[in-house]
Amino acid sequence: MNTQSVSTVAGAVSPATKVSLSFLASIWSASAIAVSMGVYAVFQYYSTPGSAVMDLFLKHLWHVLVLGIMIYVLLWFILKKVLLKPIQRIHLHLYKVSTGRIEPLELETNVQELDTIVKGINFLVGRMGEGVPDQEIAAIREAVMKLHDTAPSETQEILEHLSRLNEMMVAPSRKSPHGAGTPEKSW
Repeated sequence: MNTQSVSTVAGAVSPATKVSLSFLASIWSASAIAVSMGVYAVFQYYSTPGSAVMDLFLKHLWHVLVLGIMIYVLLWFILKKVLLKPIQRIHLHLYKVSTGRIEPLELETNVQELDTIVKGINFLVGRMGEGVPDQEIAAIREAVMKLHDTAPSETQEILEHLSRLNEMMVAPSRKSPHGAGTPEKSW
């Protein structure tokens, strides 16, 4: 089975269509209720002789609609709060890291998978910060400045290299992955 058919089966959408996680979970839950109610209606039809098919259909349709709408709304609010907002914060933090703001992500969550992602980001950011420390660049610049009186042209070249290195460390990328400006908001 190729990737396209797997994503179509798992998400019930074509690969080009993007939908929110809360929408998918809500639709799948409502569908599960509809199928369950259908199975129960068939069981009830055979276990209660003389039941009219249309009466059972209307009775169970009402249950399916009410429960489906309630579950859809509840799941949408819960998933938005518990998953989608933290994911949006993670996305914005990674955008800041890509523009040179190398700082840990402060996000408290009870969701294990999100906590694992936050720990991974903080490990990555910590490792990025272990590059050449600013104090080392300052110490090299100070040592070069002491030599500047004896060999000004050679020290000037070293200072230019240090400035470029410092600039590369401070702002590795000013470009947004989504074009100019801030990252794309998809939810």
